[in-house]
Amino acid sequence: MDKTQFSSLSLEDLALVPLEEDAAPQAQAPAVQAQASKIDTRKKRERRSGVDRRVTIRFEEDRRSGVDRRAQNQAWGHGHDL
Repeated sequence: MDKTQFSSLSLEDLALVPLEEDAAPQAQAPAVQAQASKIDTRKKRERRSGVDRRVTIRFEEDRRSGVDRRAQNQAWGHGHDL
């Protein structure tokens, strides 16, 4: 953008002029209150059809070994540079 294009403008020319009290439009509330829309994605039934496994007694042995298999990449450890 070329600065010479706007060099004749001053801040006084760009100042806002306040409106008269009577000329200012008044905000009005809508006549009818809008209803909240309900989004139902269950399609008239629950998603889970079986029993809740969190509350039932489990007779199977836990399959988790408890060993963390993720790589031990510690870039902040001793001898490593970032």
